[in-house]
Amino acid sequence: MFAILIEQARLLSRSLITLVVGAGITLILSIGLGLIARSQGLLVVEDLPEQIVARLEPNMFDSGIALAAGDIATYAKLNPSAVSSMVGTEIAVASLPHC
Repeated sequence: MFAILIEQARLLSRSLITLVVGAGITLILSIGLGLIARSQGLLVVEDLPEQIVARLEPNMFDSGIALAAGDIATYAKLNPSAVSSMVGTEIAVASLPHC
């Protein structure tokens, strides 16, 4: 988002590559650790709190909240006059249970 706001195509392409590689590594590690934990009996989904279980199946609303939070955080970073509590408020909204 920052690269788009400052109109830097090279920065945007580098950011997208970094995003894809980082997300891929995170996904592979998460799946691997989850499979190991489940095979060892350390991860029992039925024993997790309801709020955590609800986050195991995100929907488009959750994605929209995450994107909005990122956009507002970027705006607050680029605009020095923006209220610093905007970012904290967005994080709090994204953390609300939606059960």
